Amino acid sequence: VEPIKIGQSGYIYIFDKEGLVLSHPDAGKIMKLNMKGTDYGQKMLEKGEGVLEYKAEGEASIVAFKKDQGLGWTVAAAVSIDELLAPVWKLARFNVVMTLIIVILALIVIVMVAAWVSKPINKITGSLNMVAEQVADAAGQISQSSQQLAQGASSQASSIEETSASLE
Repeated sequence: VEPIKIGQSGYIYIFDKEGLVLSHPDAGKIMKLNMKGTDYGQKMLEKGEGVLEYKAEGEASIVAFKKDQGLGWTVAAAVSIDELLAPVWKLARFNVVMTLIIVILALIVIVMVAAWVSKPINKITGSLNMVAEQVADAAGQISQSSQQLAQGASSQASSIEETSASLE
């Protein structure tokens, strides 16, 4: 199993039912390392098969293992979590960049549409303001004319009263 690689740094190793390493890419560990001496090795011996995360030699790793019932040997495949998750992080960075680009494009489109929609509304508002000013001016003129008419009517009423008084 020594030539088998998982990614760049992953590897396969075998240990017996007592935990003694029988095959490992690091020749210094063969027949010298006992898995019972490590926390993750003890868990692997207890469970028999499964997947677990562990930290060894300062590196977080994940190991998948299965015990052969006939021989009692366990085959384990270990790989660095960082190496295993590298494509996921690369995809996550790509997604973040794409999301930012899409948000920026959406903001540009929203601003352009808002300007396009608000331009006619601004023109209509300006026209309505001009009409309102004209109506206000006309109302002022009508008010002045009404006041003049009222003064004329009042003056005529006074005149009629004088004439009426003279006639009496």
